[in-house]
Amino acid sequence: TLVEGSPVLDPGVGVAPMSRARFPDVQPFLNTDAFVTSQRIVWQGSTLGPLAGNVRIAGTTVRIDRLQIGYRGGELTGQLELDLMPGSSHIAFRGNATGIHTEHGGDEVLDANMAIRFVPETLALDGSMHLVRMSREHLRELIDTLDPYHENTDLNTIRSVLRLGYPRFARLVASEGLLDFEVALGGLASAIRIDAIRAIPIAPLLDEYAAPLVETLFPRDRPHVAGPEAAAPSESPRGTAP
Repeated sequence: TLVEGSPVLDPGVGVAPMSRARFPDVQPFLNTDAFVTSQRIVWQGSTLGPLAGNVRIAGTTVRIDRLQIGYRGGELTGQLELDLMPGSSHIAFRGNATGIHTEHGGDEVLDANMAIRFVPETLALDGSMHLVRMSREHLRELIDTLDPYHENTDLNTIRSVLRLGYPRFARLVASEGLLDFEVALGGLASAIRIDAIRAIPIAPLLDEYAAPLVETLFPRDRPHVAGPEAAAPSESPRGTAP
C-alpha cells in the first residue's frame, strides 16, 4: 500500500482467513510465474538496481528466491524473506555479495557471504557476515561505519597498521545487540597481533541506518485523539457518585 506517497508493507487488518491458508490451496488462483523486477531503487543517497527475483507468498510470509540486486558495480544474490505477521514480523537474508566497489569507485572489489535476521519492532539484528576478499578502502569504510568517531581503541589500532599491509579476511557476528569483529591482515601488518574485538554495541548503528527504513515500511500505530474532550476525564454531576 501507499501512505502519503511512501510504500508501506501491510499484512492487512488483523489476521484474515486468507493469510492462514496454505500456499497450495491458493496457488492455482495466482500466477505461477510470479516475479518482481525494478530498474533502480534509491534510498537515502544509495542506489540499488537492477533488481529481479521470484516471489512466493504463503500466509503472511513473502519470500523472494533467486534474488539479484545490482549494487556499486557488483551484485547481491540470495534469498530474502519477510514475515509480516503483526507483532512478530522479521526480515531475513541469506546470500552473497560479489564484485562490490567502494563508495569512491576504484578497481578493487569486495566478495562476501552473509546470513542475517532483523526484527523491525525491536531493531534486533542477529547473524554473521564473512568478507573473503576486500581492499584497504573497503575495510576502512567498514571500520568507519562501526566507529565513526574513532573512539574504539582496538579499531584505531587496525586503522594505524592497515597502511603496512592488506586485509586477508574479516568476520562479523551479531547477537543480542552486540557485534564481534575479527580481521586478519597480510604483509608487514601480519607481524602485529590483532585480537578479535568483542561486544561492540550495534544499537547506535541500527538507529542511524535501519530506523528510518523501519519507520517507513513498518509504521507503528499511534493512539488517535479525537479532540480536547477526549484527553480530559469526564466529570460526574455534582452530588453524585462517579
